[in-house]
Amino acid sequence: MPDTIAHAILRTMGNSITDYNISLRGLPTTEECKAKQCLEQGTKYLGHSCPEMLRNIQELVCQIFFIGSDCPEKNCAFSLTSAVTQGMVFINGEYHPSRVFLLDKYIHEAAHAYLFLINQEELLVLNDPKELYPSPLRQDARPMEGVYHALFVLMSLLYAFSK
Repeated sequence: MPDTIAHAILRTMGNSITDYNISLRGLPTTEECKAKQCLEQGTKYLGHSCPEMLRNIQELVCQIFFIGSDCPEKNCAFSLTSAVTQGMVFINGEYHPSRVFLLDKYIHEAAHAYLFLINQEELLVLNDPKELYPSPLRQDARPMEGVYHALFVLMSLLYAFSK
């Protein structure tokens, strides 16, 4: 991806995370290649244990962009996707470049991509976004859509890693 496009996308993605001050950047080629190889190892395991899930993920994810994040661990971006960048996922390839970590983020973001795709045609959650509920992954209360997304992602990860 040309640097000018990559910088614009990363800046937009970083700015869209309103609750955190997160800086995103591309990785040096050597780190990017290492992350890519580790993710390929992870997807081989997933392909052997859960081939249908891997095929579904590969249909949803057209491009993986490995990133780095210059911020304290509390605000570190491990992975990102959005409805705006449908089909593209961003995975932190330097935080913990192991096949398990990278596969976890690949599955995680593909689950979000699936939900974003469904939500283009049909709303899965009709609750008012101002109504807040306890969430399984966060200490703060979240809108029901966030809780639903979190549970869907957790179930996708549980399914994949249990296989």
